[in-house]
Amino acid sequence: MMMMTTSSFDHESLSALRKANELLKVNKLNWQDVLFRKPIVAIRQNSNTHAKRENSAPHQIIIKEMEAADFNVSPWEFEFLGSIKFRYTLTEKQETCFNKIKDRYEKFCKDNQK
Repeated sequence: MMMMTTSSFDHESLSALRKANELLKVNKLNWQDVLFRKPIVAIRQNSNTHAKRENSAPHQIIIKEMEAADFNVSPWEFEFLGSIKFRYTLTEKQETCFNKIKDRYEKFCKDNQK
């Protein structure tokens, strides 16, 4: 669809751009989210920062799954996930933010199974 924005016919270009904006709105994203996303796999472990535990917390397991999948996150989400990756417990606010990302990840997994 984005290749249609290069059309020399203005109505085709504009229609493609409007459709792209509509898709962003439906998915509660903006152009910055799409253009500046970093793959979550780029989050690197820093074992010196936090002590490791034998059992992983649920959010730690899900972050590892996200790293293994081809799941992209916004720059803010990238930093956030990196900051909680080695925490065993999360604050209520961190849990809320993480759950929003997790919901998107679950939708991503569901969509990619089709």
